[in-house]
Amino acid sequence: MEGRIESVENKFENKFVDIENKFENKFEDMESKLDAKIFEKVEDVSISFRSDLEKLKQKVMTGQGDEFKFQAPYSKPSIKLSTYDGKSSWQVYKTQFSIVADANQWDSQTKACQLAASLRADAADILQTLPETQRLDFDALVNALELRFGEKCVKDYSRLQLKSRQQKVSETLQELATDVERLSDCPTEVREVLALQHFIDGVRDPEIQKALRMADLKDLKGALVFAMKFEAAQQATRKDRHPIRAINESDTSNSSVEWLERQMRSFMNRVESLMSQKADGKKTLKCWTCGREGHLQRSCRARQGAETNSTSRKEVSEKLINGHLVGRRLPDFGKPHFQVCQILTKSTGENGIFIMGHVNELPAT
Repeated sequence: MEGRIESVENKFENKFVDIENKFENKFEDMESKLDAKIFEKVEDVSISFRSDLEKLKQKVMTGQGDEFKFQAPYSKPSIKLSTYDGKSSWQVYKTQFSIVADANQWDSQTKACQLAASLRADAADILQTLPETQRLDFDALVNALELRFGEKCVKDYSRLQLKSRQQKVSETLQELATDVERLSDCPTEVREVLALQHFIDGVRDPEIQKALRMADLKDLKGALVFAMKFEAAQQATRKDRHPIRAINESDTSNSSVEWLERQMRSFMNRVESLMSQKADGKKTLKCWTCGREGHLQRSCRARQGAETNSTSRKEVSEKLINGHLVGRRLPDFGKPHFQVCQILTKSTGENGIFIMGHVNELPAT
């Protein structure tokens, strides 16, 4: 058994050796073939490289090698962002900001920083209304700006401005028409009607406004042209009147000066007479009851004693006769009675006295 096994093993070994020899021969043949092909390829590449190198040398020698010159590495330019102050359209600025952000490849945080840095004037005040945690939040910043300067808020504010829009003192008709057209943000058909009506209402000159209302105007441009022509005609008419007015003034200048001088003299004479009357009126005080100087009638002690004694007699003497109250004393103004009352006739009756006269130049009984 052992001999047979050894013989079988020898046979297998011989077969394996034959197979290995065959594979080695085949591998050697393949290697030789590959080496030959590689050598051919290398020769072809080296030949083409040598020819290209010769061509390049010729171009460099003849000065035709511009495409081989050194070029600096290309870097994408950074697009600058404009500022926003809240007066222009927010939608337009938002579109521009999106284009610049995409071109510069900004992330969300960079967009928030750039947008916050671009705000000016009223738009920059939005940053104070946001918490510190949301100031670098792009979505929160955009929402705040949309709420403040968005189309809905601006339209409502523009309508209020349009209703109360009036031409300013130093504002031209062109500026008024442009502002009215800007505030009339609505469809084209309605915008023309509203702009025309509010432009006429906002004109400051009443004559131009009246002429615009009387004219058959269809749109704002026609109204502006008509108003400018009317204003130019007004100015030309006023210029024509100035020379005539100047001639009249020069003709009557001497008479006007003389008249003013006469008026001034008359005025000064009146002032002097009033001052003299005032100085003469300052006389010594004299009582009209007791006749003494130094006090007036209302502070006279003799009168006060007489009034206390005659109180009972006044109550009896005051009666109505023929619809007139008799016996009452005239109010005392500290002046002599003969300057106020003038007695014409008097008569006595059984129960009193009847007097006819004048009080302050008016008839009285």
